[in-house]
Amino acid sequence: MKNTKMKLIGVLMALVFLMAACGSNGNNSIVGSWAVEESGIEMVYTFEKDGKCAMSAFGVTLDGEYSLEDDQLILQMNGEPEPSIFGYKVDGKKLTLSMDDESLVLTKK
Repeated sequence: MKNTKMKLIGVLMALVFLMAACGSNGNNSIVGSWAVEESGIEMVYTFEKDGKCAMSAFGVTLDGEYSLEDDQLILQMNGEPEPSIFGYKVDGKKLTLSMDDESLVLTKK
């Protein structure tokens, strides 16, 4: 399980560094900052009401945009040619992102 989460974190980090641009569909359940810490590394995603987003890790912040379509979160980070598409679910203060049968649970800050 731990190895699976580390792989997902690695995939998410790689995708985040390879993406660009975001617009919200009016669903504000994801708005705010969400964090996950694995092996001493904290990753924070921040989603604004206007569809802008940011991802911070290792002291680096990447900006972009997001949109929500049904149960999908579409992230387009600045400078990257292709968006990343995640399944997402908000349950109280937990945000679950999933891709390719892997999941990562973030907690609202």
